[in-house]
Amino acid sequence: LVQAGPGGAKPETVAETLLGVLRGEVQASKGLLLLKETQGLRTAASQGFTEDAPFSTDEIGLILRSAAGGGEAPLLFGNESRQPGLHETLRRHGIGSLMGIPLKGALDGLGFLFLGRQVEDPPFTLKDLELATVLGAVGALALSASLQAGALQEASSRGEEERAAAQ
Repeated sequence: LVQAGPGGAKPETVAETLLGVLRGEVQASKGLLLLKETQGLRTAASQGFTEDAPFSTDEIGLILRSAAGGGEAPLLFGNESRQPGLHETLRRHGIGSLMGIPLKGALDGLGFLFLGRQVEDPPFTLKDLELATVLGAVGALALSASLQAGALQEASSRGEEERAAAQ
């Protein structure tokens, strides 16, 4: 997807590229990539929505709680969703069908990827979900490598600053 590593792409670039590739492959009209941080989730990439953070924290919690396995497994919601509040939340954002893919790095969970189709579009299928899950796993590795390279570069810079200050 994107070359990550020392001198490679920044995490936001990897996130934007991953989201764009997946949207194209499964013909999604909207996409959102959230990364886990110590304070919670932050939007790393958003495409097709009118605002940067299209779902509120409560709405994201509702979507993840609605998924089997507490958000650890890929999920697929369509027009027939009977989850309390979920159908209304998706409709409010013009979404008729939604896929959610947990992104896992080498050691732990990185965040979540959401892909949506508009109400008037045909809903996602299980085949779409399988494709997005596989591509999401590959992209998560690139994203993880980019995040680790950035952390390594930051630690190296701090070490150099500390050595220079000690002299």
